[in-house]
Amino acid sequence: MSIGYTEYYESLQRGVAACAATTLTAGMIAGIMEVAPHVVIDPDAGFVNTSGALAMNADVWDELPLVAQQLMWDRLDVFIEGSMNKIWEGTVDASATIAQFNGSAEPFADDARDALIAKNEEIVDELAQTAPGGDEFVSRVRDTSAQWKATVADLGYENSVDYAGFAEWYSPEKLDTTAFVDALFDEVMLEHRPS
Repeated sequence: MSIGYTEYYESLQRGVAACAATTLTAGMIAGIMEVAPHVVIDPDAGFVNTSGALAMNADVWDELPLVAQQLMWDRLDVFIEGSMNKIWEGTVDASATIAQFNGSAEPFADDARDALIAKNEEIVDELAQTAPGGDEFVSRVRDTSAQWKATVADLGYENSVDYAGFAEWYSPEKLDTTAFVDALFDEVMLEHRPS
């Protein structure tokens, strides 16, 4: 069943839906933690998540002077870092709300995790075989993902706490995203800078 975002809360509250697949941030914005405080977040398996973006009309962008385009491009670090920090702060708020309503944050049961991983692999394999350029695209995404996972580890970021303990552990000083954003700019963004 597909339920519109604005109907999450009432659907869960009235028993129309037994659960929702969403992010912690979206769950907090929708206010559903008080009616669905038992959360499953698994470090090894999950559902597809939408990403946030910053977009601008191409005509407006093209009319900006080059120096304005460069300034906006160069300050994307503020947008990216702010977006990441919002996730951490939202996770703290979600953790506190889950506790307030006597909920829990647990990983999937082993059989559910294995089934979800297998299904995700099946979907990706099908994409590789059926989409135009799919095999090359899937290969590139997998290689890039492995590369960035190694980059994150090399930068010293490590997962030392689960979601249940995140709120107590987290402080902005413990999770400084500056090194990651700098690496992202150097390795990805710089070559696309307006010139």
